[in-house]
Amino acid sequence: MVRTISRAVQFWALVRTAFSNCSHSEAKTAEKENEIFRLIAENSNDVIICLGPGNVPTYVSPSATHVLGWDAKDLLAKGPESFVHPDDLGKLLEAQTIIESGTAERVRFTSRVIKPDGTIVWVEGSSKAYCSKSGKSKGAVLVVRDITERKALEDRLNAMALMDGLTGLFNRRAFDKTLEEELGPQDKELSLLLLDIDHFKAFNDCYGHQAGDDCLRQIGGILNSISAAQQGIAARIGGEEFAIILPKVDAAGSLSVAELVRTTIQRLRIPHDGNLECGGYVTASIGVSAIAHFARSGLGDAKRLVSGADSALYRAKHEGRNRVAGFIVPADDECSIVPELDRDAMRRTAKKGTLTPSK
Repeated sequence: MVRTISRAVQFWALVRTAFSNCSHSEAKTAEKENEIFRLIAENSNDVIICLGPGNVPTYVSPSATHVLGWDAKDLLAKGPESFVHPDDLGKLLEAQTIIESGTAERVRFTSRVIKPDGTIVWVEGSSKAYCSKSGKSKGAVLVVRDITERKALEDRLNAMALMDGLTGLFNRRAFDKTLEEELGPQDKELSLLLLDIDHFKAFNDCYGHQAGDDCLRQIGGILNSISAAQQGIAARIGGEEFAIILPKVDAAGSLSVAELVRTTIQRLRIPHDGNLECGGYVTASIGVSAIAHFARSGLGDAKRLVSGADSALYRAKHEGRNRVAGFIVPADDECSIVPELDRDAMRRTAKKGTLTPSK
């Protein structure tokens, strides 16, 4: 009997020792893991942020000072509304709500952070939930990195993709995109000018492509200047073909702008022996169309606006070039062209606003 009790005591002593050793081992393992985490967090170029319940930050790595411009202690004391750009705050909070609700285990986001000096840092982040052993959510870990330089490069590449390399104007892709966007609101005026340099192939044949490029650049500069003054958009949509989108400009105003463009190009007095019918200088023919002329349906409006300006441009060329023609669709939908413009009337219209066509 005594021997049995002794053996039982020995057994439980061994069990206690085993558990004690196990607990000691687990503690050492946890301590080692914490040290590894600290080394990673404090030496990483990325910012590591631990969020507790309610998205309250409990830890911010020291790299926050270098990357975000804020000290870790400042970020711990402030809410995200203090440093996240107002336009991006909603997206960030939505990402954290998704993590907290368990809808997704990981969410990626991009946002802007406002430094204490007011400058903007673009950051890319990943938020991942972490849970207790029972599976209950304990918060999230955010890993954030600076992508400002990458974002600037992307913006430059996107801008280049929308620009004409020769003239610096928008290209056809940007023109199509902008026209569709401007046609969105149903209650505003919108006009379109299509311009073609008269006998430009003959100009290239006579003077060479370098002179042709110089001519296109000069005309591009004129279109850019005039369209900007009218809060419009100028684009090169083909070899010698250009367009100007004029938001908030009605039919009469767009005719005045077109006449200003035409006369300004003529006054460059660039010699063009292949254009003797227009005085031996570079000139342009322009077609004008306004959205107010059409019964707007939304679908197909851009195509009809371009088609109207193109028809007017064809008429301007057919009647002798170096002129402006407008396209009108009456109420009965029978298309008609304005073959000749009353330039005195246009000047009177222009005087009512801020535009004065050159003679």
